[in-house]
Formats: sequence, structure tokens, C-alpha cells
Amino acid sequence: MSGVCVIPARRDSKRLPGKVLRQLAGRTLLERAVSTATESKAFGTIVLSTADEEIAEYGKRAGIEVLERPSELRGDDVGVGEITLQACADLQAQKGVETSTVACLAPVYPLLRPTSVAAACRQFKEANANFLMSTVSTDPHDFHWALRRINGYADLYFGDTFLTDRMYLPPILTPTGAIKL
Repeated sequence: MSGVCVIPARRDSKRLPGKVLRQLAGRTLLERAVSTATESKAFGTIVLSTADEEIAEYGKRAGIEVLERPSELRGDDVGVGEITLQACADLQAQKGVETSTVACLAPVYPLLRPTSVAAACRQFKEANANFLMSTVSTDPHDFHWALRRINGYADLYFGDTFLTDRMYLPPILTPTGAIKL
């Protein structure tokens, strides 16, 4: 696959400031994301989107493209989709890079393996898919019933469709967001 991999990285995490520069087993989360993307051999272009100088310097030393994130895409409520689209627009405008196939690998998934990324990219290409996101199996018991408030009363949500013994429920998948294509 000769697509683009966008790695969004910012320093100002609210719950754990400087998270992407923190180390896990001797390597920062950012180092792990870059090496995962590189070692997967799935991308023609790997780009780091950031507004932080130290993070940008790391990207340059690692030999990947670094794009400065615009100020309107630096807040807590900005999603990786917006960041990825902006990075693609910048790559097209500044470098003429073709961005029809794009992955987003966030540094907050430090245990993601290059082989998993490569396999996801192969599956995406072979399926001629429009979108792929990594998932994990989830116990359907958590989802087979819930309550919702209607007119001040609790009403069964999901009702007859899913209110059954969980061994008879279909498998449920939860998106992890570790890989997005």
C-alpha cells in the first residue's frame, strides 16, 4: 500500500500532560507510533501533525514529514478526523502527495504492532473498502439491555430484539480507534 499515514500528536493532554512524550519501556509513545508506521512498510508517506516544537523536532529527526497544525485544530474538542483531513489537504497542496488512501495512527496506542497495521492495510485494499477501523470483541451482556428515561419513567431499551440470554446474542465488536483507514 502506498498510502499516507497521519500521526496526530499534541503535548497538552488534559488527563496526562505531555502524554506522547512519556516513556513506556524506554521509548516514548510518539517513538512507538512512528516506528509502528515505519516498520509496517504499509505507507509511502508518514506525516506527523503537531503544533509543538519538541514533537516536530522528533519527527524531523525520525525522517518523517512534519506539518504544523493550524491554530483552529489545536483544541480539546478537535477530532483526529479533522486533523487527518487537514494534513491530507496540506500534503496535496504543498507536496502534490496523492491522499486517496489514508491511515490515522494515534500515539496513544503504544502496543499496536506493525504486523497488525500491515494486515489491516492489506485487508482494506483487498476488500476495496471505504473505511476500516480496528475492533475488539466485547461481551454482548453489556449491550443486550439498557434503560432510558421516557416521560419520567424508566423504559426498557433494546427490548424484544436483544433481551435474551447472552449466549444466543450475536458477537458484538467495539471500535478501538487504534487503526483507522
